[in-house]
Amino acid sequence: MSDVIHTLLERGNVWFEPEDIAQLAASLESALADLGIKDRNDPTTTLVAKLIIQLAKDGDRNPMSLAKRAIEIVRAST
Repeated sequence: MSDVIHTLLERGNVWFEPEDIAQLAASLESALADLGIKDRNDPTTTLVAKLIIQLAKDGDRNPMSLAKRAIEIVRAST
């Protein structure tokens, strides 16, 4: 699982079920792979993780959808 997701959830006092956290981490890993980001210290990693968490808070819990939507947002902002 992704430490980035766990860290952001702890800092933001956001609570998800363990199954949801696993899906968020999978979404992050998928999105980072698609974007070609291997360095977990890259600021884009945190940006993508925050986007995925926000999208999940808004109700989307589908890992593929979360990854796709986060990638679209990142690409649109560059």
